[in-house]
Amino acid sequence: MSTWNEELSAQSAAKYIQVQYAPIGHPHNQWASTDPKQHEVQRAEFKAQLLTGTYFLQSSTARFNRNEISATCKLCNMGDKTREHLLLTCKAHTEVRS
Repeated sequence: MSTWNEELSAQSAAKYIQVQYAPIGHPHNQWASTDPKQHEVQRAEFKAQLLTGTYFLQSSTARFNRNEISATCKLCNMGDKTREHLLLTCKAHTEVRS
C-alpha cells in the first residue's frame, strides 16, 4: 500500500483518484465476475473500453483521422457513432437493449 501511495503522490493527475485500498490483488468487479472463457473475457474487455472511453468508435476515428471518414454509424446510418448512440439510440441494437 505504501508503494501505491508513493506513486499516487508522485503523479500530478493522481490526486483526483480516490483509493481506499491498493487495487493490486483486488480486481474490479467487472473482472472478478467474468468467467475465464474467451468470449466472456472479450465481452468484459469491450465493456471496460466503453466505460473508460478507450474504445475507438466511428466518431473518434473521424475526429483523429486526416482522411475523409464519416462519423455516421455504419450499423444504422442514423447519427454519429458515439458511445451514447451505440448504447442508447442505435436502431441496430434495439433488440439487444430490450
